[in-house]
Amino acid sequence: MRYAWAGFILAFLAGCMGECPEGMVVDVHGECTDPIDTTFHGDPPTSGNNWAILEGDVYPGSAPDEPDVQRDIDYERSEGHDYLEFGAASLVRSSSSYIRLMIPVTNLTIVPRCFVKLENLRYLDAAGNELHREDYEYVEGMAMVLSTVLTSTCLGPGQTGYFLDIVEMDYDQIDHIAFDIGEPHLGGSENEAETVPTQYAVTGNEIDITVSHLGGPATSLSVSPWMLVDDSGVPVNWGYAIVVGDDPTLSAGGDLVFHGLSVDPGKSGSEVWAWVEYAELIRSAPSSSMSSDEFLSWKRTQRNDRESELEALLEE
Repeated sequence: MRYAWAGFILAFLAGCMGECPEGMVVDVHGECTDPIDTTFHGDPPTSGNNWAILEGDVYPGSAPDEPDVQRDIDYERSEGHDYLEFGAASLVRSSSSYIRLMIPVTNLTIVPRCFVKLENLRYLDAAGNELHREDYEYVEGMAMVLSTVLTSTCLGPGQTGYFLDIVEMDYDQIDHIAFDIGEPHLGGSENEAETVPTQYAVTGNEIDITVSHLGGPATSLSVSPWMLVDDSGVPVNWGYAIVVGDDPTLSAGGDLVFHGLSVDPGKSGSEVWAWVEYAELIRSAPSSSMSSDEFLSWKRTQRNDRESELEALLEE
């Protein structure tokens, strides 16, 4: 499941970077090229060293037939960074005063990008008035090491990740969103531990995600963010699952089960995108039975943790 070809490219680039002018890399043909203009070709990956797209049980929705539970939402984005392709944004309402936002982004180039983030994410009404703002939001992606800094905010060549947000506000007031794109960093090396979600099971509105250690050193895990996709390919829900039991350490050949409870599932689906967060990246794990208020607080903590990772990299 590991990007074997991505590892080859990274090794190749590492050995040849000195032969190219500053800002350029060696492509798969051994030629110096601008990484921004070097397009990835081939089938997009469906798994990596800490994430996977899974198919299985139908996850039930609490309101699957209500037309206003989910809708695509228009967005305005800053110019540039054309090597990042943004797909349709999905907005989901809950029975409370919370909404969830899911935005896909794909790395179109042959080199990994890390600390992929949105800045100044604004929720706007029909007149363009700002209803809510988040200073930044990081992508759910693959795990890589840049210098000595581990982060799970990377997109490998051809990989799609998601920006996941939860906000307390009126669903009907939101007309569109707007955001700026932060400057990503070129990727480093893949994290040695290969801890990959391999299956999920559903009971009511609860979900269990199995994560398997497929190689590398033992590592401690914290949470598993997951996102539900319906039969038409539209994201309709997202949440967190936490480790079942007291020992979050996973060694090669072993499995860990993560348990999650949807705050408000909305529509149903049978495809789950799942990621794994490492314990060293998370200051505090959420509760598997958390309320919407706790869910929102946890999201803010995760967002700040990722900003701290970037600050640590910039200080080196």
